[in-house]
Amino acid sequence: MSGMGVTTSLFSAFPQDDAKATAGFAKQYGITFPIALDEKEKGYPASNAYGLTNVPTIFLIDGDGTVSISSMGFVKNDLEQIAVQLAERRKIAPAALFRANESVPANRPG
Repeated sequence: MSGMGVTTSLFSAFPQDDAKATAGFAKQYGITFPIALDEKEKGYPASNAYGLTNVPTIFLIDGDGTVSISSMGFVKNDLEQIAVQLAERRKIAPAALFRANESVPANRPG
């Protein structure tokens, strides 16, 4: 949401893993944003509600509701651009998402 100089960013995740695996992942990586399970046994309700065909699918949504980045699968450049845009919104330096000595592919299909 944007207005009077205020920008709000909301994150949520819809993992297709079971509850135990999802909780372990969230704990390991310190994830504090909302996570809704998108379980196969329940017919992937979140993916179906949003028309997602691949995971991960990541959206960066501007304060006015405009989707500024839509990324399907793992796309390193998209993640880096999201980090830059979020840092710009907070007027801080972008955080490095990957270590210099880390071998990270440019993309990986979801």
